[in-house]
Parts: sequence; C-alpha cells; structure tokens
Amino acid sequence: GAASRLTGTVTLDIDPTTGLIAAPTCPVIRTKTFVIGTEPHRHCGPQYHRNQTIIPSETRPRRVSP
Repeated sequence: GAASRLTGTVTLDIDPTTGLIAAPTCPVIRTKTFVIGTEPHRHCGPQYHRNQTIIPSETRPRRVSP
C-alpha cells in the first residue's frame, strides 16, 4: 500500500563533495541510504571535479601475483 512506499528507502553511491549520484570518475564515493523521494536524481561527472586532482585507475598500484 501507500504506507510501505512512504517508508521505503533506496541506497545509492553518492559523491559527498557534490551530494549527487556518483560517477565512476568521482574521487570519493560513499554509499548512502535515502528515504524514497529524498534521493538525488542528478548524476555527478568530471565537470564537477575539474579543479581536483584525480588519479586515473591506470596509475593506481595493482596487486601483483607472485
């Protein structure tokens, strides 16, 4: 019924810097739970992080198997 929808929640990956839904390019990603209807609907993107240094995944240290 309507009551269950009002009390429902949704869990999203959020960029805490912008408060928007995180993109894979976001430097910091946090998982956050929202009451349905209060969650952000806009997505973050590289344009929000132009002034920040982002380490591309290719340069991050990789685990090497012996």
